Amino acid sequence: MALVCEELNRCAYLETFLPLAAEIHKRSLSQSLADTAVLAAGHAFDNLQDWLEKPSKEKQKLDRTISHSDHVGSEKANTRRSFIMDLLNNSTVPRDPLISPLYATDEVIRQLPPVYFIACHLDPLLDDTIAFASRLQAAGGRVASVDLLPSIPHGFLNFTLMSPECRRGAKICLERIKQALGYTENATV
Repeated sequence: MALVCEELNRCAYLETFLPLAAEIHKRSLSQSLADTAVLAAGHAFDNLQDWLEKPSKEKQKLDRTISHSDHVGSEKANTRRSFIMDLLNNSTVPRDPLISPLYATDEVIRQLPPVYFIACHLDPLLDDTIAFASRLQAAGGRVASVDLLPSIPHGFLNFTLMSPECRRGAKICLERIKQALGYTENATV
């Protein structure tokens, strides 16, 4: 009997506490996306510097800490802006097909297996996806499909538990993987 009472108390506690905790910690999809975008942009910039060819002067990583002083903050912003412009003006993007298959020869592109493209409407790589699909088709390569997922961002698979649109996008990804592998519902293992 004591065990049943303990279980009932635990259930009552969970029924009361969990919705409250969920409400307190609930974040909107846009807040999560904004945080993810800021984090990704910072990491991308730090890592992109390594891909750019530039003079042999020492590479600096940006200090993105927030300053409480407007004067110091504006100096840092000007330094960052100057550093970024310096980097862009004195660098060339390598045309390496191992970094981007867009730069591969037509012969190499024709040897690729059928390619399934999935692009997001809110994706910084949308233009690259379209450009490569066009390049692949023009070179005689095999474009199996091009799916444009409306109203979802790059990295949408991280949000499938929060967003029905992201779940639909994940299902499309799964369907394309099944197609690429030749999987059918009737297939036996």
